Amino acid sequence: MKSGRSHAAAALVRGQRYADALPLLVEACAASPSEWTCWLDLASCLVAVRNHAGLFHLIGQRQEMSGDGLRLFHDCLTATLRWSDREPFQQLLAATPRDSLAFIIALYVSGIAACGDDPERGIHELKAAAAAAQGCAEHFEKDPVLCSALHEGDVLESFETIAALEQKDRTGTIDAFGHIEHDARFVGQPSSPIEAPFIFLSSCDERYLDRFGSVVTKALDDTKTRTVYHLHVVDPSDEIEHKFARLRAACANLDLQLSTETYRRDQKGYSRASYYACSRLARLPEILARYDRDVMMWDMDIEKVSNMDRLVNAMRGFDLGYFEMKHQRPSLICHLATVYFSKTGARRCADLISKYALTKLKNTPYWLLDQASVFCVSRYLQAEGALRINDFSACPGGAFETYVGVAASASEKQTLRQHAGRGAQSASRAELEKATN
Repeated sequence: MKSGRSHAAAALVRGQRYADALPLLVEACAASPSEWTCWLDLASCLVAVRNHAGLFHLIGQRQEMSGDGLRLFHDCLTATLRWSDREPFQQLLAATPRDSLAFIIALYVSGIAACGDDPERGIHELKAAAAAAQGCAEHFEKDPVLCSALHEGDVLESFETIAALEQKDRTGTIDAFGHIEHDARFVGQPSSPIEAPFIFLSSCDERYLDRFGSVVTKALDDTKTRTVYHLHVVDPSDEIEHKFARLRAACANLDLQLSTETYRRDQKGYSRASYYACSRLARLPEILARYDRDVMMWDMDIEKVSNMDRLVNAMRGFDLGYFEMKHQRPSLICHLATVYFSKTGARRCADLISKYALTKLKNTPYWLLDQASVFCVSRYLQAEGALRINDFSACPGGAFETYVGVAASASEKQTLRQHAGRGAQSASRAELEKATN
């Protein structure tokens, strides 16, 4: 429980009376060493009053006391990203000793900050921070937040590398990846002409389909949109068409369509789940070509959609739309729970994202690679003047949660990802043997 001293200090911090808050926070930290918020507020106040020597003394004190001084420095830096005045943040970066572990954190957070208005520089700094962190990984890998400084750079690529990737053939990229067929297996055709100018698309494995298939289908069917909802299922069992038929029969407005593929790689857990998430991007060029419509992607765990027409109408004059998560590392910025690709302006984008994701999956099959792929490619094309991006939180405006409801808890979904591939491996090996015989 917070002391009266802590409450008074917090009120001063909220009022930006940083100098007045300092002595109260020093006392509060001494009285309650475990009260993290007091330490973070104290560090932020020291940044605000430009007492950099005091801040680094505090970081060292915390590191000696609890071993989490680097985490305190990270949280302090990221907190200042939300300040309207960026000068204290920039001055702190300049004051951070270049030969310290703190500088790796500073470079990492500086990269996050730059990704908002100079993504090319941001990507460069994040990759540099990751490379520097590799030589002292033991200081980062045990903390789930600091660990991202080790790996975020792995899923990002420079604009120069993306430009070279664009020159490569997608078929050749699939061959180089080596774990999927050139084409997805499409089952059936739409039963009638598609009325809407767009289709819906989701991808998953069969475990996710069993858990969320009826939920997301009902949520989208309830929007009363007369269109195709295309489900792409990776590692299907022999029961997939029966399960799909039941989902299709429950729809009043949607025409459900199915495609499948087997991921022929001996992986389990999050590495395999990463392909399940990326498969909608890997196969997006095929989906765009098949339906010749815009594509509105949805995560499988959607349980309610409100005011979807506002999102669709907001895409006039844009090629790519999603809810942007600002002041986050790049793999979190492009929130792909709901994302819109126009069939005209986004074809080049879709082809390049597919190649990017497949190229990265070979060596860095990390969770959130799908969102990192969209970030890097979209920012590269935007810099080229070839892509118009719409942030739904600005146009039509409003938070993601006001439009979309999400089913299940984070822990349940984490468990599903951790178990990804169990039961799929034997099918995977059989498919591989069949393909090579």
